Amino acid sequence: MLLGPPEPERVRIHRALVHPLCLFLPLLLAPAAASGFTISDTVGDGTGEPLKWDTAEPVPFRFHYAGADELARLTMVDLMRQGFQTWADVPGAALSFEEGRIFVGPAAHHEGTDQVDGRSVIFFVESAWPHGGEVIALTSVSFAADGEILDSDLAFNSADHVFTTVDAGGAKDFLSIATHEAGHFVGLGHSAEADATMFAEYEDGDIFLRDLSPDDAAGLSALYPCRAEPCLGVVVWEDGKACDAGGAAPTVLALLLVGVALRRRRTGGALAVLGLAAVITLPGVADGTFVERLPVSVLGTEADAVVRARVVDTEAFYDGIVRTRVTLEVRETWAGESGGSVEIVVPGGLLDEPVEVIGPDGPLEKKLAGTRVFGAPRLVAGDEIVAFVDGSGIRGLSQGVFFVDGEQISRELSGLSFARVDGVPPLMTVAPGTVGELREMVERLER
Repeated sequence: MLLGPPEPERVRIHRALVHPLCLFLPLLLAPAAASGFTISDTVGDGTGEPLKWDTAEPVPFRFHYAGADELARLTMVDLMRQGFQTWADVPGAALSFEEGRIFVGPAAHHEGTDQVDGRSVIFFVESAWPHGGEVIALTSVSFAADGEILDSDLAFNSADHVFTTVDAGGAKDFLSIATHEAGHFVGLGHSAEADATMFAEYEDGDIFLRDLSPDDAAGLSALYPCRAEPCLGVVVWEDGKACDAGGAAPTVLALLLVGVALRRRRTGGALAVLGLAAVITLPGVADGTFVERLPVSVLGTEADAVVRARVVDTEAFYDGIVRTRVTLEVRETWAGESGGSVEIVVPGGLLDEPVEVIGPDGPLEKKLAGTRVFGAPRLVAGDEIVAFVDGSGIRGLSQGVFFVDGEQISRELSGLSFARVDGVPPLMTVAPGTVGELREMVERLER
């Protein structure tokens, strides 16, 4: 039972019961001449292999039994299922899902806290969230060398955030965020279309992400093309039986899709991410971690040290999850204390050699080539950076790394989905554009 007003009935159509009106759905969902969607890849800059699931069988996802403190367990399960069913309902894409549960272990990825084992888990962390309070939800996707997704985990930060289900007056709408994250789960990056579910910004109280735009549908159809439309998918339980994700007539589906353009409006006006200072936008980059923006004042105050440095070495390694060890040669220390060399570890990375992974049912069918933890900074040897160092990592994920080019600085934030809270000003008003401006801001901070 929902905590707020009931959702409109979610539509499900079995392949054997296709109404003639469905033949017109591809026209309704046809993308505009210039599409805004992007597809994730193994490298993260559009040069790697596209990330996608093998859809010979339904794509699996598993709920951790603990659920969330503020959401009744059945409510959370039902809403997450609706988020996946929304994507399965795209008639131009061949995609279905298989739902299940994990009943043992702590509220983490698996029985252990960090483990890639071929089971894709959705879970909530109620205390001791390890990624900073500004991170709302974090997605990691592990893949083979050819881009096939082997494991995907989605963590919600319930320690610092409250998720709501109401249609008005809520804060972080769980169904909206869940539907957005399900898009990343299947391999989509962000869209440049401001009315798309996969747009890179979310404002507290928005609920329009619960439904897909034509651009979202076009992106999914490009990644999982349907041989003979409509290819409408389902969400099944792991024993193969269908789950209840709502029901309605095919005619209702057609009417709902026609009305999408009329009701997909943001509260508080349109938001934009194009042209922001200190952002590099790269096509094809996977994006999936929901965060709140951190101004430099917060980054600098909460970091252990702020250094200008050169990346001299990076090494990805696997110890249950893929991580990357980064060695920095410190040129200047702007705040805190550091030596001549600093070693940090960032989540995710691309292994030099794929490794065999043993799951609960034996070895995975393909070797693990890497893990994308969306929003983690991507660093390579030779990068000149300013880093906000927090323990053995980076404060604020990729918000805490500025790339230096002469006297100019920039950030690569395309792995992050930003939640705007209480009218926080856009990034361009809080992020400097030169090394001198950034250093002056850091040195003025009271630590």
